[in-house]
Amino acid sequence: MQSLLAIENLIGTGAYGAVYKARWGGQPVAAKSFFHSQSDLYEKAIQKETSVLQRLRHRHIIQFYRAHEQDGHIFLIMDLAEKGSLASVINTKSGGGKDLLLDWPTKTRLAHEMARGLEYIHQEGVLHRDLKSANVLLTRHMEVKLADFGLAQVRQSMSTGASISYSSAGLVGTLRWMAPELLLDKPKYSSKSDMYALGMVMWEMAANCTTPFKDQPNNVVVLALVQDGRREVLPHDTPAQYRELVEQCWHQNPACRPDASESALMVHDELTDEGRALSDVESALHSLAIAESQQSGHVGRLPQTNDLVVSLFCTQAQEGNLDAQLFLGWIYSHGWGGVVKSVEDSLCWYRKAAGRGNATAQLTLARMYELGQGVEPSDVEAVTWYRKAADYGNAEAQFSLGRLYDYGRGIKEDIVDAAQWYRQAAAQGHVDAQVKMGSWCSLGLGVERNDVEAVNWYRKAALQGNATAQNNLGYMYHAGQGLERDDVNAVAWYRKAAEQGNADALVNLGVMYYHGHGVDQSYIQALGLYRRAAEQGILKAQHCLSSMYEDGLGVEQDYVEAVFWLRRAAEQGDPVAQHNLAKLYLKMEGESPHITLMGQSVEQDHAKAVYWLLKAALQGYAPAQSHLGSVYASGIGVKQSDIVAVIWYKKAAAQSDALAMFNLGCFYYHGRGVEQSYAEALAWHRKSTEHGNEMSPRNIGYMYQVGQTVEQSQVEAVRWYLVAAERGDIQAQLLVSEAFFQGDGVQKNVDKAFRWCRKAAEKSDVDAQLQLGRMYLEEQNDAEAAICRRELYRYDTIPGQQDRVAQGLRSEEDGEKDGQEETRSPRSRCEEIPQRTYAGLEPAGIVVPTHSGAGRRSTFETSGSPPHHVGLCVH
Repeated sequence: MQSLLAIENLIGTGAYGAVYKARWGGQPVAAKSFFHSQSDLYEKAIQKETSVLQRLRHRHIIQFYRAHEQDGHIFLIMDLAEKGSLASVINTKSGGGKDLLLDWPTKTRLAHEMARGLEYIHQEGVLHRDLKSANVLLTRHMEVKLADFGLAQVRQSMSTGASISYSSAGLVGTLRWMAPELLLDKPKYSSKSDMYALGMVMWEMAANCTTPFKDQPNNVVVLALVQDGRREVLPHDTPAQYRELVEQCWHQNPACRPDASESALMVHDELTDEGRALSDVESALHSLAIAESQQSGHVGRLPQTNDLVVSLFCTQAQEGNLDAQLFLGWIYSHGWGGVVKSVEDSLCWYRKAAGRGNATAQLTLARMYELGQGVEPSDVEAVTWYRKAADYGNAEAQFSLGRLYDYGRGIKEDIVDAAQWYRQAAAQGHVDAQVKMGSWCSLGLGVERNDVEAVNWYRKAALQGNATAQNNLGYMYHAGQGLERDDVNAVAWYRKAAEQGNADALVNLGVMYYHGHGVDQSYIQALGLYRRAAEQGILKAQHCLSSMYEDGLGVEQDYVEAVFWLRRAAEQGDPVAQHNLAKLYLKMEGESPHITLMGQSVEQDHAKAVYWLLKAALQGYAPAQSHLGSVYASGIGVKQSDIVAVIWYKKAAAQSDALAMFNLGCFYYHGRGVEQSYAEALAWHRKSTEHGNEMSPRNIGYMYQVGQTVEQSQVEAVRWYLVAAERGDIQAQLLVSEAFFQGDGVQKNVDKAFRWCRKAAEKSDVDAQLQLGRMYLEEQNDAEAAICRRELYRYDTIPGQQDRVAQGLRSEEDGEKDGQEETRSPRSRCEEIPQRTYAGLEPAGIVVPTHSGAGRRSTFETSGSPPHHVGLCVH
């Protein structure tokens, strides 16, 4: 069964974890995960935030749904704030151009909503303790949602709104937003310290800047300034009451700062007519959410109005007209026709109509109960009213009832029942239900897998203009699932979805142009499509764009731009990009020219390399876990620790990472970080070999050669050396060459000996060239031996090879002098070649898995490279 939670993009990082845009059973949500899994800190962070969020339900507090465990990580599922954080909005608008969104009425309204949120949590006995613009989220309607309660504290005493709490763990929060009393040896937390932070956020909006005391980089100096009573400067055009409230919030004495309720009233009075108009529009969109309790037994009143239309509906409602009762509910909820808004009266009229079988009223009540709009939230009540409306044939109610069965909210989770309700809604033309049925039929969720039926549902939704369905239909055409493969039709449907800005379709259409499938090949077109998707934050598109700039496809080769898009993908949480970026920061000696060229855009920085490796490793990305093990093994950017190295190797090995298995074999062989065990070493090398590692077979061969935990056998040793040699291991190729030349463990075969030695020499290996030269001398071929000698001089220019070349040449010169002093057979000279033994029983160090068949790009893994499609968008 497909997981209910599908992670899409990284939104941002907080005190203890990262927040992702995700889909929960197809619905957009925010999913917060925590760093440092399997630790006490991890457990406490989850318990802390969930315990706070579970008790908070308010219009201006982010809605928490549940905790969900998946792939070894725990996610907190919350409402998605589509506009992101207030900080991101400020930063976007302060980057240049006119500040369209944050005019003064908007800033004032946002401050009012933040104050209302603080007023509520303070009444509930909760202190936020980390209020800043980065922790203030905005919905698509620019409504405030206070978030990130990871550092919040529940007060033990509720006696006064400004009760003080002391932090036994020391200072928590973000220093530049902290009140002066928090910068003492014993911080004194209270609701008034939250009010100081509110003043700082109001300053951020006023100044269009998210970094207080930006010109002072030293936090110690900032601390001293704040304790001395210094504050940031408000812009000269700040409205008077707005300025007054900020200055009151900034008062040095906490007792002189206003409460949240006082602040809300002050800032509300400042709203201009324009601001009130904007607030009214948004209130209309969320009108039913303004009430926090329901008066039991309330009887719906008739509105006092002179509006003739409203009066007519009042008369009809009194006479029992269902449509009129429904409309009165709507009038009260929206304050239409001069009627004063009243959630209580709205609910009463909706109930009257719903009780008499009006499906629209039943649907409205269900939504109110599900979202907690004017009533206590209740998924059970929502299911009851959705079912009533669904039984009357309301398609929206049928879809919503299917969704609650799908999520297991208010009713036992049952995807079969969910599919039945989705199907009923889809049959009535509900476009989201049609997309849902398409994806479920394709995956076999709740129904038998049926690609033909999936295509039919996608087509119905696509013809209604649904971009997701259009993209998925294009994919089905391209993949030949449910119909005959047809790239021309695939391109046509991808194009329709792309024209609506669907990011997955932009990528898929780019892939078609990249390969020339169903359309004339055009790297330029592909590049443009990838860019549009990349700018929407789509990781795969960013990968593709980075790859094209790197290779100069459709654009002039530009490593700086390639690294830019790689970094964008990494910053959004893509583990492959994070791992590749770490390699650039390492700039490892002896790496490929590709690393060198790409690395021109970054300075070597081991600390940043470890940071990005850890980011990728904590997401469970095996190559990064293996690489992190090697970093700890070598002590690059971290304190050297074999024990920690083994931990990360084992995490990667559990995911079948061959290099990690190889390194575990090496560690067990030498007893590094674990108790020495040749048997364990052999076992790990066998596993590594099964997964394609080229070095482990050589190590197994050595263990057979010397008889460690296995019966000594030169024949078996050569057999394993041959496996490694065929996989490209240079040392093994030389060992095989020597074995064939000497007839040791295998029938002597000089031709094969030369062939394997040449394979190694072709890779510019000094030892191979020395061995090849000595073999030619042994065979009395002085001309070829001289050529090998000249090659050695050429290798003297290769970094890191000079010492080996000099040693090899001295060895040959010594051999020539010995030959002048006494007559020696070529055979005896050949025997001076050092016997090659096990050369691989050392950890691979910072060796990363190569991308097979990638040529010069073998240093980098790829995920989302141009040849691959995004695939189906599952709802």
